[in-house]
Amino acid sequence: MRNNVIAPALLVLAVLLLFLAAAMISKGPPQPDMELHRARIEADEAYTNMLERRYERRCLMYKAFVAGLITGGLLLGLTAFLIMRPS
Repeated sequence: MRNNVIAPALLVLAVLLLFLAAAMISKGPPQPDMELHRARIEADEAYTNMLERRYERRCLMYKAFVAGLITGGLLLGLTAFLIMRPS
């Protein structure tokens, strides 16, 4: 009885996660802040390096979040198909 409810719920969640991943990809990665542009123009090396590291960390977090959404969606979909019983 539970599998009759759990499997479709997992499939809905899987589709939702994949949809969110597609939305994040279509939005694109984060853009550099105005602070970073200003620091580059003013040639402030220390501040520019700090802001570039922060920007790289934001880009890495974006990629990890998208990869997590895709992986989670695929795992939920696979789990849903594995627990379904043939009718």
